[in-house]
Amino acid sequence: MTNLEKYKKYEELIDKVVTEYALSLFPDGLPEKLYRTGVNFTKNEYGSFVEECFVENVNYYFKGNLQIPSYNKRPSKIDVESIRLISESLSIHDLNESGLYFLVKTNTCGFAVYFKEFNDKKASIHKSEMEVIVQEKIEHYKANYLVREKQFACSYCRKATDNDKKIKSEIFARQYRNGRQSFDYCSGKCASHDQMAHEG
Repeated sequence: MTNLEKYKKYEELIDKVVTEYALSLFPDGLPEKLYRTGVNFTKNEYGSFVEECFVENVNYYFKGNLQIPSYNKRPSKIDVESIRLISESLSIHDLNESGLYFLVKTNTCGFAVYFKEFNDKKASIHKSEMEVIVQEKIEHYKANYLVREKQFACSYCRKATDNDKKIKSEIFARQYRNGRQSFDYCSGKCASHDQMAHEG
């Protein structure tokens, strides 16, 4: 058996423990779909929408003493021995929620969704839960960022602000003609933060 075959065998044992741990958090079975909040003003005029994600795999981010050795092209004997020791001693009691993640894909891209996002209400296996969160985000956007008559959007924080509270300030940066450009802000604090942001 080659080093690569041995490595893959031990990797499969680790994957089984990760799957077992994930099933302890999802007793009804691993989800085929996840839902999370996304931001896209072309999909929704208020920005937020529910994004459907298809689960490809469940995985775990190992670190410290449990860090899985990586290899370039082929694993060495040391790599194989390291992963063997981890695979033979690993149990679900060595894992915690912070390291667990799902590899997911949408119609446009793939990425990782960590279990922490479920606790933070940024992801769910139930679409209806995310629809409630999105509606809250939309209401927040309408209340704070939707520009109405006699208002403007602050050039830094983007909040809708009454015209009579407008503060004009010049930003000094090389990217602008003559090294400066005037912008409208809701406060001197935003103007100061924008200047610092342009300075890098």
